[in-house]
Amino acid sequence: MSADQQPNGTENQFNVRPGDVIFQAPAVVVDPEGYLDTADIEPAHLEAFVDAFGTSPGVLAVPGLPGADALLVLEVQDDPDAGGATIVAVRLGLMSSEAVANHLPSLAEKLTKPKVFFIGGDNEPVVLAVGLLDADRLELDAAGASAASSNGEAASGSPEAPAPGSPEANAAPAARFGARGQFMLISTAEEAPSVDEQVAQVVGHVDPSMLRGLRLFHSYVLLDAADVRGWLDSGIAGLQAATAEDVFTDRPAETWRQIMKNSPFPKNLFATWASHPERN
Repeated sequence: MSADQQPNGTENQFNVRPGDVIFQAPAVVVDPEGYLDTADIEPAHLEAFVDAFGTSPGVLAVPGLPGADALLVLEVQDDPDAGGATIVAVRLGLMSSEAVANHLPSLAEKLTKPKVFFIGGDNEPVVLAVGLLDADRLELDAAGASAASSNGEAASGSPEAPAPGSPEANAAPAARFGARGQFMLISTAEEAPSVDEQVAQVVGHVDPSMLRGLRLFHSYVLLDAADVRGWLDSGIAGLQAATAEDVFTDRPAETWRQIMKNSPFPKNLFATWASHPERN
């Protein structure tokens, strides 16, 4: 793996897990043509990069154009029969002009600004909702439950697991994901429980304030694990755990710089990188 990839202890052979962010590597942003001239990357992997990000390696997003700087991993679907895996992700930072209030008014009040649909990809027309949970309080709750258990006290507020095959089990929400378990997928289907009910199912008790943010993505992208590994090995992309600010920034056009800000030295120096440094 390239130096841009941060080890995160996953069991997947390509070391990618839900809650990771795959981003344009600084080295290729600095000199796109020069880097690609010397990079050891297969044409198929390069083509897959353009399909996934909607732009060429090293070309940062520009408002109004379809290219993205980063992808948020939502799910990793292992496929042993095919000898690989498929990654479900959404593009970060691409705003649409459609206000959520005009289509899903019940969700609009819970959204993180800007309260519009974000363009997650170009696959089937579905709306994916990513929620941000209060990770600090979740960790305190977990510590309290652990202490109570060690003292022989019955833990309170945690729902019993539904019986296998029951309607409750079949409708069980997706697990939390991310380095701190701070993200969750929320169903936007008409028949789905309310957002507050879905959050309560995940955190173990009813408390609407546990949801700190919500962002809606129209569609998604599908990545082949072999392509992602090709990007990482060649150094045109980096990988690290996403932070809340990376996903829910109120300045979507600054997504890549926000990711750089949360990166270790020397990548964090690119937090102030200009889109056109030659003009400075």
